Amino acid sequence: MAREVFISEEKINTYLQGAPLISADGSTAIFAINRKDGPNGELVGHVYRMLLSSGVPQEVGVVGSSPQLDVSRDGQTILIRTLPNTGNKLYVADLAQNNLVLEEDGGTELTDAVLNQEGRVIYFTIRRDTKIVGVDEPVRAGLWAIDAAGGNLRPVVLLDDIRDLVGADEGDQLTVPEILTMGISAVADRAVFAIRNDTKGEWYVISSLGDGGETQLLHGPSEFVWRVTMSGSGSTVFIADVVLGDESRTPRFTIVGPAGGSPRELPPMIAGGTGVGSRGLMLSYDGSILLGGGTGLMMYTADGVVRSMLSNCAQLTNVPSYLEAATMSSTGHHVLFLGAYPGGSRLVVIEVQTDGALTAPNDNQVTVEPAAIEAGAADTLTITVEERATPARVCATLRRGTDVLAGPLDLNDEGRNGDEVAGDGVYTRDEVVLPASIDPGDLTVRVAIEVDDPDGYRTTTMFDLTERLTVTERRALANPGIAGMA
Repeated sequence: MAREVFISEEKINTYLQGAPLISADGSTAIFAINRKDGPNGELVGHVYRMLLSSGVPQEVGVVGSSPQLDVSRDGQTILIRTLPNTGNKLYVADLAQNNLVLEEDGGTELTDAVLNQEGRVIYFTIRRDTKIVGVDEPVRAGLWAIDAAGGNLRPVVLLDDIRDLVGADEGDQLTVPEILTMGISAVADRAVFAIRNDTKGEWYVISSLGDGGETQLLHGPSEFVWRVTMSGSGSTVFIADVVLGDESRTPRFTIVGPAGGSPRELPPMIAGGTGVGSRGLMLSYDGSILLGGGTGLMMYTADGVVRSMLSNCAQLTNVPSYLEAATMSSTGHHVLFLGAYPGGSRLVVIEVQTDGALTAPNDNQVTVEPAAIEAGAADTLTITVEERATPARVCATLRRGTDVLAGPLDLNDEGRNGDEVAGDGVYTRDEVVLPASIDPGDLTVRVAIEVDDPDGYRTTTMFDLTERLTVTERRALANPGIAGMA
C-alpha cells in the first residue's frame, strides 16, 4: 500500500545528500526546504522532522542551503551538514536544541558525514589535510569520528597509514571522494568507505573494524565507485562500482562481508545504471534486502529475487515509474519517496510485506476471464475489480517477474468497455489482446486501486494475482502443402 503522508506547496529538497530520509524504525521522516529568507535574502535550508503517524512537520534547524541530512534509528536525533559554499559545519539537532559540533576552518575538504543509528557518533571523511576550528593541529585526510554530543574528535583511518595497503607508490595522491561512498554499522563499531588514488585513477573500498580496530582492503582496484553502504548489523557491505578498465562505466553490484571473504556479484537489477548514484541504494538492517535506488525494485540478496513496488500506471500518482529520493526503514517494510505536486512536493510511504509479495486483501473481488489464452491469438481478456470506495482509479498490468508484458490497462465504472452498470463500484476492462511475442506460461495480474481519503490524501493499494491467467502455446496452422511440389 502507498499512502501520501505530507503535501507541501513548496519544493522539498531533492539533492542526493539533502533528500528526505526515513528513520530506521520507520516512524519518522526528515527533509529540508530551501527558502530565500536569509538575513540578506540568501537561500537557506529549513530542516524538518515529521512523525509519519501525524503528518505534521516540526522545524528543527535553519542552516545553509541544501544541507546534507542523516537521522538516528528512532528519529529523535538529526545530523545536519552545511555544504562548503556556506561553511562546512556539522550540527546535531533534536526538538530541544540545535548544536554546532564541528566546523571546518574555511576549507572544503569535509566530503561526507553520517550518524550512527544510536545517534551518538558522527563519522565523517576528510579529502585532504585541513583545519578544524578549535583544533590546533591540521586534521589529516581520512575517516574520522566525533561524539554527537561534541568532543572526542579522533581519527579512525588515516590515508597516509594505508598507502601500502592499496599499493600506492611514492608521490601518489590519495583522496576521499564526495558523498555516498561511506557506510557504518548501527553501533558504530564497523565502517567502510571509498578512497581514490588520483595519480593512477584507481578506486578502493576500505574496511575498518571500529575505532583503532583492524583496517583492510575490502574491494578494488576499481575504475569508479558509485556507492558504498553497510547494513545496520554490520554483516553485509554493498558496493556499486565499475570494473577497472571499463570505460563504459557499466555498474557492477557486489555483496561482501566487512571482514572480507568471497565477494558475491548480484544480478544487474538496474538497467543502464539508473539510480546507481542514489542514496536509495541501501541495505536493510540484516542485509537481506537491497533497495534499488529510485527504480521501485527490491532485491532479496540471498537468492537474487527482485520484486517491483510499481503499478506502472500513469494515472496513479502514488506509485509512478520512478521513486525519487527513495529510502527505506531497517526492515524494508517502509519506503519513503518524494512525489510530484503542482508547484510543490509530496511525501509518500509504501508499506511492503515481509517478502515483498503483494497479496490481495480479498482476491474474490477480482475476476479474470478466461483463465487461459492462446499466445498471439485474437482472444480477448476481461478483468473486473470490485471496489466500493468511490471515487477510485483502478488499473491493471500483466507481468512475468518484474517485466510488464501488457498494460497499463485502465479499468472503468462508467458503463463502457465491458462495464455493465455505471457507478456500481465494479470496474471493468475488456478486449485486452496479448501481444504475439509473449511466451507460454503463467502471468501475474497486478491490480492497483487508488482512492482519495476523507482528509484529501490518496492511498493506493496494489496486489498480485497469481495462477489466474495462463498463456498457452499457439496452435500450429494446418499446412496442406502446395500443389505440384513433391
